[in-house]
Amino acid sequence: MIKSFPYKLGVIIPTGTILYIGLVLVVLFPQYTQTKILPAWLGALAWLLLIYWLACTTDPGYVNPEFTDEWEVKCKVCDVIKPERAHHCKECNRCVLRMDHHCPWTNNCVGNNNFPHFMRFLGWVIIVNGVALAGYFVYWVRVLDDWGMPGYLMPRYKLVLGLLGLIGSLLVEITITLLFLRSILNIVSGQTQIESWEIERANTIARRIDPSNLPEFPFDVTLGLNWSVAMGNFFLSWWPWAGPGTDGHDFPKLFYTSVRWPPATPENVHDWYTVKRWRTSEGDNITDFGVDAEIDDVEVEVPPGAAEDAATEQIEDKPKASPAKKRGGRKKKVSS
Repeated sequence: MIKSFPYKLGVIIPTGTILYIGLVLVVLFPQYTQTKILPAWLGALAWLLLIYWLACTTDPGYVNPEFTDEWEVKCKVCDVIKPERAHHCKECNRCVLRMDHHCPWTNNCVGNNNFPHFMRFLGWVIIVNGVALAGYFVYWVRVLDDWGMPGYLMPRYKLVLGLLGLIGSLLVEITITLLFLRSILNIVSGQTQIESWEIERANTIARRIDPSNLPEFPFDVTLGLNWSVAMGNFFLSWWPWAGPGTDGHDFPKLFYTSVRWPPATPENVHDWYTVKRWRTSEGDNITDFGVDAEIDDVEVEVPPGAAEDAATEQIEDKPKASPAKKRGGRKKKVSS
């Protein structure tokens, strides 16, 4: 399903950046306009914009109203039973399947159905922008070699265009590469960006209750399955219209895991650890990813053997992250 293309500032800025970085090179290297390099380069820009258009307009995946499961956690706004890994987006005002985050640069949620488009866009930006960055470096090497030439042989407007292009392409390459690598790490770990937040928070709370019984993330199965769930067939992953390996309602899980993810805040836990207030070691709150923390229903996980009053202990120190170990426990439902 394709939404109407969102002509908003968050989309205009990336589109303009792509066109500027790409087309300024044509101005800086006019000697190549009569060769086969020009149509190849324009084709690469068009290809990148196509991938970006798909990331912007493809439906991220919304919950099937007829879906049901054993836990029956219902969204208070959408009035549908939410599958695991689904979250209510405060920007889209919909429950999004396997929600990763809401992206302002695509004006769209990144969810189960369009996550492959998002990853392909990041990958192709790195490739195309990397070529452009190399071109800008070549241009400036030539400029520095010819620095003593008369001014009329070195147009000032080209220097300004070339400087802005170099700075812009360098910043794009660094930031998008870091985002791409972080997303790849999430894929091979079977996580979304939101779930990496949930894992750190769940471990932090569990350490205060029973450090020997930390929750284990149930969707980190095998490398092959993790990739398939997020990106579909490995060999078709970078084809523009390839989709994910699931419909976003059911996912492969660890065979010994039967409790719903995510574990929630035990009742009366210190205010530091509530969904609305807790931040990771990097300073991220769940609302930074677009999740509406006010209506995101979850369940409480109570590790066996833990004292009931441990769940309500008032902890005054600021939370710190802890890696996941093993899990287990019994559950009870709450309404958040």
